[in-house]
Amino acid sequence: MKKYGLFTLVALPTIIMYALSSANAEPNELMIYEVNKNVSDFGDNDFSTPEAAYAAINRIVALNDAQKLAAVSLTRLSEGVIKAQISDNPLSPEWKKTLENAQILEVWVWKDKYAAVIAELPQKFSDTPIEKPIDLRGLNPENGKWLNHEDGRVRTVEEARTLLSEDLSSTNEKVKKLHNRISSAKRLSELGKTLIVFANDNNEKYPESLQDLSKVDVNAEDLAWLMKNIEYIGHKVRQTDLPNAVIAYDKALFEEENSEGTNVLYNDLHVSFEKNNSLEKLGINTRSTGFDKLTTGISGQAEIKNDFKATLSNGVTVELIGVCEHPSKGKQWWGPDGEPLGYEIETIERSSYQSKDPGYEFVFKTPIGFDQIKIEIKDSTTCSDIEVLKPSGLFAGQRAHIKAGTKATDIKIGVVPDKADWNTIAEHNGQGTTFRNVDGGKVIFSQANDSPDGLLITITDDLNDKKADRVIVIDKSGKENRAHLQTSLTVNGMRQQTFVAKEVKAENATSYKFQQMSYKWTTLKNVSLKPNVKTDVQIGVEKDTSEESALNTRCNVSFRRDMSIRDALRFLGEKYKKNIIPSDKINGKLAVRELYDVTFEEILKAVIGTNKYIIDGNFIRVYTAEEYKNLQPNVKTDVQIGTVEDSRKLLMERRDILQKTLHDVEMSYNAGRADSKQIGQVKIDLLRVEIELSETPQKRIDLLSQIVTIYAEQEKSTKLLLDAGRTTRGELDRVKLQRLNAEEELAKATAETKKI
Repeated sequence: MKKYGLFTLVALPTIIMYALSSANAEPNELMIYEVNKNVSDFGDNDFSTPEAAYAAINRIVALNDAQKLAAVSLTRLSEGVIKAQISDNPLSPEWKKTLENAQILEVWVWKDKYAAVIAELPQKFSDTPIEKPIDLRGLNPENGKWLNHEDGRVRTVEEARTLLSEDLSSTNEKVKKLHNRISSAKRLSELGKTLIVFANDNNEKYPESLQDLSKVDVNAEDLAWLMKNIEYIGHKVRQTDLPNAVIAYDKALFEEENSEGTNVLYNDLHVSFEKNNSLEKLGINTRSTGFDKLTTGISGQAEIKNDFKATLSNGVTVELIGVCEHPSKGKQWWGPDGEPLGYEIETIERSSYQSKDPGYEFVFKTPIGFDQIKIEIKDSTTCSDIEVLKPSGLFAGQRAHIKAGTKATDIKIGVVPDKADWNTIAEHNGQGTTFRNVDGGKVIFSQANDSPDGLLITITDDLNDKKADRVIVIDKSGKENRAHLQTSLTVNGMRQQTFVAKEVKAENATSYKFQQMSYKWTTLKNVSLKPNVKTDVQIGVEKDTSEESALNTRCNVSFRRDMSIRDALRFLGEKYKKNIIPSDKINGKLAVRELYDVTFEEILKAVIGTNKYIIDGNFIRVYTAEEYKNLQPNVKTDVQIGTVEDSRKLLMERRDILQKTLHDVEMSYNAGRADSKQIGQVKIDLLRVEIELSETPQKRIDLLSQIVTIYAEQEKSTKLLLDAGRTTRGELDRVKLQRLNAEEELAKATAETKKI
């Protein structure tokens, strides 16, 4: 037993011993994560996580009340143990403030049954030096809550990290291994933070090797340890890849006798100790004695040897890796040529529709997001997306029903990379419902709203669905935030897509750009639809001769000396076949003569300098900055384009889409594939459209009342989940805010009606 400050630290080593001796708690089920939050960042009565529980318990310790501390402690703790955790004398106001503002640094969790929290007590609130400022608290779950077990203090964080095993390591080999794993996990966690710093400075790319980390001031001793002990594969991963992409792992842990696994660093920066059988699934070969063999793809999955791939003109490589009958569970997968595969593919399909035609599943590997891929399968009667569970990584899946008797099919794959030069089709300020007549059809923007998933914007259009779509949200700082496709549904020729942006709130968004880009296509012909039925697969990449391709082709441009801006615009219009119309006030000489490796849009921006341009159908109109500014009031008021009849027609079509969506979601809910929150969100979207169509103030009030009721029901269910420890205080606050905003909107509508 050791003394640490005011406390007797007994329980933390006891926790480790119990974890090691319990049949249900093997020490390799260890998770370590950083918190770096203040006690004040958490609620008063939140025991759903170890860090939240620490904050709540610290506030009670600051009260120096043994009875209240007992209420948040394990029921098996004796009165003496609880009293040992509080002071015999009243606490000073300064010390209370110190406890209430402790900085929670790290959490260790053993198989969700045992936890230790490391926190730092701030010196700034106390005139007396804090000799041992690092606070440790042991916690155990009981009745769905993390409750107090024991507390102690040490001088440094490193001392806290080694304390758990130092007394036992000489006699208990398991504890020694656990100590190594803890130290390794911490090193990998630090590596993850360093890699993020590097990626942020290098276009979201991780370094080619660990040696490159010397550029971001990594300590030489730490770098040497990493080079010796860590197998790094981050050069195959981008920061924007899936969270479960493997970045690195500790190869040294495998050299221990009877090794059970190793620590793995993932792309979302969490570190997890993975057992050998899990490592095999990640593509990490645990059978080689030197642990020097690893075959991984872009996201840490086992490398799949495949000759059925094509590199498109935009530089993206796609490949078809497997085909199987639907449903595929327990069935043999085969390659495009009919050759049976020697590895396992696992998928999950969330659609419940039926078809009389035979079903097949196709899995593709691609280095980009699924919403930038379009798959067309010849002779297919019905298609839908499926989720690929295994291998892990960037894989897209497609379910298709093909006419009976078909032995082989052709598959077209369209891809557009993130770095492409996208064309803005229409723009919206996020307020209200807005209609735009654009070249080729109509676009309707819905009101942008915050949700638990992020900022949602729904767009309905009748444009060419042969192109890729995306939404860019511009925030107040001018930063572009990519919104990713969440749902898509087409009814009667009108397509409704909902996009979500996770990094920005509605209050900080100034503009929403709906953009399109042509796919680059490749075709796999003669793909076998039966295992062991061999076919001669042919792969072709379509040549891109489109006008859009010409606009996005990079080139070098030279302008003659003393050329005017107007003459340069005339030259661009003739070269690229564009109608460029400068205002009468556009004058002056060019500020540039030579431009290198630029697209049409980049040339145009360089030519006009501080002037501005807008796209008006088939015309590009150029204005001075002052003229452009005078145009903005019309833009900001979001004037609707099109007749009232057009607006109502589009709204009614959107209502039809939402009614179909609601039916599908309710069917999925009955089948256990959706939750009540999803149903509620679709109902709210539908009610919002009904509000736009409502012809009387009272009808609008009735519809708003229904929205308030839905949010109130969601708030009630979320509170029950919080009490059960199955959600967070932040989630409850978000739902509550949505309900309050809806009530405010209802109150305003009611007040306006009374005025009438």
